[in-house]
Amino acid sequence: MTQHRKTWQRPVLVRMDAADADNASLMYNRDYYHRQMGPS
Repeated sequence: MTQHRKTWQRPVLVRMDAADADNASLMYNRDYYHRQMGPS
């Protein structure tokens, strides 16, 4: 079972919580919008 899981698991990103994933996407979206609109 362990070997089977290792095949599809990603090394680091899989370990993130749902909260961490939400936070990461928020940070990414904010950075993306800053790059789109420039400094405001």
